[in-house]
Order: sequence, then C-alpha cells, then structure tokens
Amino acid sequence: MSENIANKVSVHTVRLLDEIQNNATRPKDMAALQIPFDFFRALLHEVAQRCTEINDPVLDILMIKLTLYSVANPDMPDFDQKIVKQYLESDLCKEKFGGR
Repeated sequence: MSENIANKVSVHTVRLLDEIQNNATRPKDMAALQIPFDFFRALLHEVAQRCTEINDPVLDILMIKLTLYSVANPDMPDFDQKIVKQYLESDLCKEKFGGR
C-alpha cells in the first residue's frame, strides 16, 4: 500500500476484526482465530488506554483513525463526530499524514 493512501485512510479496527472473524469463507477455519483475535482486541484496548495517558497529539490522531478511542467509535455512547473531524482536519494531521 502506498504511503500516500495509508495516510488518508481510517480503519475501524474492531469492526475489521469482527468482519474477518464473522465472514470467513470457511467459518470452521476461523474458529482457530477466535482466541488470537480476543488477545489482539485486549492488547489494542491496553494500547489505547496507555495512549490516553501519554497525551501525544500525533498518537491521538492515529488512535482516532483506528477508532481505538471511544470518542471515534460510532458504536460507543460517547462517540463525537465533531471531535473526530477536529482532529482529522487539523493542521497537524495534514502536516503529518497529508489530511485524512
């Protein structure tokens, strides 16, 4: 994937993992991935928690792009499109990632 495209794309990480797990062409084969996916989700949760403690604006943008902060996750009650837009349209995001 080109760096230019990667910097402009957001990935809903949890939904991606769910999609892979729930829509495999051979669901029996996916059963083997349930435990690794659960560990991966738990690890991503810990990473997100730590990132909130670090309070690094560039890291915050990356976490928002991955929807690992609840404020960026449309499935969470505290989802706030206004905050997400503010980060993704910020000068810092444009400088570091070329925009969204």
